[in-house]
Amino acid sequence: MKTRILLSLLLLVCSNAIFAIVSEIEKKVLVDLYNSTEGNNWNTSWDLNEPVESWYGVTVENDKVVRLDLSINNLKGNLPINLGDLTSLQSINLHKNNLTGKIPSSLGSILTLKELNMSFNQLNGEIPRTIGNAHSLEIISLFMNRLEGAIPIEIGGLTQLKKLVLYNNNLSGSIPNEIGALENLIELHLSRNRFSGIVPLEITNLKGLKILSVFDNYMIGIN
Repeated sequence: MKTRILLSLLLLVCSNAIFAIVSEIEKKVLVDLYNSTEGNNWNTSWDLNEPVESWYGVTVENDKVVRLDLSINNLKGNLPINLGDLTSLQSINLHKNNLTGKIPSSLGSILTLKELNMSFNQLNGEIPRTIGNAHSLEIISLFMNRLEGAIPIEIGGLTQLKKLVLYNNNLSGSIPNEIGALENLIELHLSRNRFSGIVPLEITNLKGLKILSVFDNYMIGIN
C-alpha cells in the first residue's frame, strides 16, 4: 500500500515537472489571439485542448510564456487588446502575416520585452505612446506596414534600444529630438515614409550608430 502511495506521489511530482501550469490569464490571451487571427486557418495551428507549452511558436519557462514566434504563419485579423497580459514575454515575432488594425497599447506594460517584430503586415494607426514604458526593448521592427502619425517622443525612454526599423510606412512629422537619448542605438531605419523637417542635431549623440537610413522622405537636411 505504501509503495503504491509513493509511486503515485512520484508520478504527480514528475507530471508537474513535465507540464507547465500557465495561468488562465495568459492562456486567455493566446486563445484570444487564436480566435482573432483565424487560428484554424494558420499554416501551423494550435490544438487548444493540448497543454500551452505544446502549441506551435510558444515557449514557456517557469510557467510563463516568454517567447511567441508565429512569423510567416498566415495570421489574419486584429491583435487582441490584452496582448500585454503576457507580462513575462521577452520576444514576440509576428513577421510577415496578414495582420490588420492597431498595435495594442497594452504592449507597453511588458517590462521584460526585448524584441518586438510585427513587420511585413498591414497594421495601421499610430505607434502607441505606451511603447516607451517597455524599457527592456532592444529591437523594434515595424517595417512594411501602414502605420501613421509621428514617432512618439516617449520612445526616448528606451535607452536599451539597439535597432529601430520603421521603413515603408506612412509615418509623418519630424524626427523627435528624443531619439538622441537612445545611447545604445546601432541601426535607425526611417526611409520611405513621410517625415519632414530636419534630422535633429541630437542624432550626433549616438556614438554607436552605424546605420542611419532616411531616404525617400520630405526632409531638408541636418540641424
